[in-house]
Amino acid sequence: MEQSYLGKLIAYERKKKKISLAKLSSGVLTHTGLKRLEDGERFPSFFIMERIVERLARSMNKLELLLHEKDYEIYYLRGKIEKEVEQKEWEKANQSISYYESLPVIKEVLHYQYVCKMKAVISCEKKEGKKALKLLEEALKSTLIWWENIQITEGEFPLDDILEEYPIGKEEIILLLMWLWQMWEEGKSVRINGKKLLSLLTDYFQEDEEERAALLSKVCWVLGSLSLKQGKEEEAYFFTQEGESVLAKNKILLYLPQYLDRLVMIGEKIDDLETEGWRRQRDALKEVFISYGRCWETEEIPIWKNLKLTDIYLLSEFLEKERRVCIKSQQEIAFDLEIDPKTISRLERGHYKPKTETFQKIRDYYKIARDVCSTRLITEDFHLLEMEREVSVYHHLNCHEEAEKLYLTFRNKLDLSWKVNKQFVLYQDMICSHQLGRIGHEEALEQCKKAFHVTRPNVSPENVDRIILSRGECMIINYMGICYRKMGQIEKTIDLLEKARWGYRNSKIDSKYYYMTLGLLYSNLVEHYELSNRFEEAMNSVEVAIHYELDCNKCSDLGYLISMKQYIADRSRGSFLEEGKKVYQQSFQLMKLMKRELLMDDLKNGYREWYGEELI
Repeated sequence: MEQSYLGKLIAYERKKKKISLAKLSSGVLTHTGLKRLEDGERFPSFFIMERIVERLARSMNKLELLLHEKDYEIYYLRGKIEKEVEQKEWEKANQSISYYESLPVIKEVLHYQYVCKMKAVISCEKKEGKKALKLLEEALKSTLIWWENIQITEGEFPLDDILEEYPIGKEEIILLLMWLWQMWEEGKSVRINGKKLLSLLTDYFQEDEEERAALLSKVCWVLGSLSLKQGKEEEAYFFTQEGESVLAKNKILLYLPQYLDRLVMIGEKIDDLETEGWRRQRDALKEVFISYGRCWETEEIPIWKNLKLTDIYLLSEFLEKERRVCIKSQQEIAFDLEIDPKTISRLERGHYKPKTETFQKIRDYYKIARDVCSTRLITEDFHLLEMEREVSVYHHLNCHEEAEKLYLTFRNKLDLSWKVNKQFVLYQDMICSHQLGRIGHEEALEQCKKAFHVTRPNVSPENVDRIILSRGECMIINYMGICYRKMGQIEKTIDLLEKARWGYRNSKIDSKYYYMTLGLLYSNLVEHYELSNRFEEAMNSVEVAIHYELDCNKCSDLGYLISMKQYIADRSRGSFLEEGKKVYQQSFQLMKLMKRELLMDDLKNGYREWYGEELI
């Protein structure tokens, strides 16, 4: 994706929402800087880009990023601080924050704001309310230039006026929530209409399901806590159900333990008929946490914490792998491109951030479509990216007719001169035709290869262990594996998936930032090892996959994986024992929690066959 394209994406969304350059950039960068970004003359830091995208009410999870080592070091440092705070290791957390403050980037407003926020979190935990409130106000006014002029009329916080007048990002709304909560904790009179707030934010983020889920799960918890403090249990139950629903719909594990505990607790008090169902689902998930050494959180949720699943790759690792695919030395690449060999070396060691023209020359030489910032589709309309996500979800749920129907509504809006768009269209045409019976397995396989070569003309699918796949490329490789299996060549499937997984090994990047690709590979390897009677490898893989889901705070396939673990054990010994019933019942409740109806039906059919009774 060209830098000018990223700018066009932002400009299109800004103009669609009728937001001025000055308002969108306010407190983050100059409006001239934003104009240069939109015109493709400047590529900002990851953190500035994240805030601009958030202010447009869009999720960063739709982007794939090639980060420079220094940007990732800050990203990693933030994760380290947050883990230390969660584990209440105050001394370590303060040391890490002090180190952050010693870095040159602390002069930049977004880094200063983050440090203020985390200091406020620590102060809250230490019951230093006034200090926390002061830090939160400092964090808010650092990017919200209107903050000091805000008028609270008769104790009513004017959030609807603010959202109407100013673009606010998810992180800034979280800071507002933290400030409101701390004000209530300090006994300050600040009123807010909970249901009105929920409606406002639902409308504000109506075009991006991921961003809406990430925020509303926090808002509903805060409103539920406030309602409980006021003795309004029915209202608290409403907000808690809303929060649980948005988490389950998006298969987000973060905060689910607290939500389920609260649903059971309030449900018992108000004698709600659904309470027993919530208890079964809560107990099923709790058993997984205990079995895998995870802490079952029952305290207030950390509303300051964000679930980040943006696909992140290190630019240095990416460039080195692409050079090795070409079987060229650094000196040969430098000679061909008329670049100093030391420049190539510094790029691959992460010591140098390439200029735009240098990176473009390298991309053209390697014949790759990836850029510093990429999306699954090249489009000026973020809404099409959301629709692409929904198509993928439909396929994942085996709802292929619904997937095709939605895909065809925007297929003709895609510019096929862009390689990633052409690849996407070839892949979607193939998967819809194959799943709906219009083409056979061999033709589907050939179309997969054709789609793969659009962005990887110099790489054979059998050599994917030498590269880092994009999200789209990984989906194609995975489907090629499905085709091989249906053609009776399951060992080819396993070999292909193993090689695809191998490309991510030995990376400095935390594997949770590859969730959309690795999660898919792990789940499918489990299934294919089991089908080929490689039970030991299947059991090892299912353990890795379960841990990975928990590490990433996602639970798309958690119920399926727990059932597969038991099924592999049963098949390896050739019998279905009575003790397995409990595990399958647990898996069923997890699938029910995540609204995985088709998986539930499959498990019920299997249970009836194995035990001669119904699974309820």
